[in-house]
Amino acid sequence: MSPAKLTKADQTQTSTLYEYGATYVDFDINVKETAKIGSYGIDIKATCPGENGTITVSLQPTLKVQIVKELTPAQVVLSDIKVGNAVIGDQAQISFTLKNEGEITAKNTYYHVDYGTSNIIPNYETPNIKAGDIGPGQTKYVVLPVKVLSTATVGLKTLSVIIDYKDSDGTKGSDTHQLFVDVKKNEKAPELM
Repeated sequence: MSPAKLTKADQTQTSTLYEYGATYVDFDINVKETAKIGSYGIDIKATCPGENGTITVSLQPTLKVQIVKELTPAQVVLSDIKVGNAVIGDQAQISFTLKNEGEITAKNTYYHVDYGTSNIIPNYETPNIKAGDIGPGQTKYVVLPVKVLSTATVGLKTLSVIIDYKDSDGTKGSDTHQLFVDVKKNEKAPELM
C-alpha cells in the first residue's frame, strides 16, 4: 500500500501518512451561530491509493464535540426615535436606529411601516425597505420622510414598524415595534368659517 497523503480542505498537501508512524492532526472546528446544544460526532477519514483503487479508512474513535451554549436569536429593536415637527398638512421626518440585540446575525433584513388610520403617509416610494445584514450589537440608522395629511387630527398617532429577517439557516424572524407621532395643529393654515 502506498503512503497516504494528508491534505487540507483546499486540497494543498500537508504531510504523508506512513503505515507505522504517528501523525498528529490539528484543525479548527467552525460552528454555525445557530448551533443547538448537544453532542455531535466528527468522523475523520483517511484516503489513500491501494492495489485495487482508492481506500478510505475511518479513524477511530469518532471525535465528539459538545455544544454547551446556544446563542440568543436575532432581535431587532428601535432606539433613538426622533420625529420632526409633525404639523397637519406638512411634511416631517421620522428617524430611528435599528439595533440587533441578539447574538445571531439578522440577515437580509427588511422593514416597513404600517401607518394605519393615522392620516400620516409615506413620502417615499419603496414600501418594503432593505436594511441588509445586522450583526449582533450592530445598528442601522433610518430616516423616513412622511406627510401629515390635511385630514389628520391633532394628537398622538401610533405607527407600527415591522422588521423581517432570516438567520443563517434561512429561518424567518419578525419583530414589530410601535412609535408615536404627536400631530400638531398648523398655526399657519387659514381658519375656514
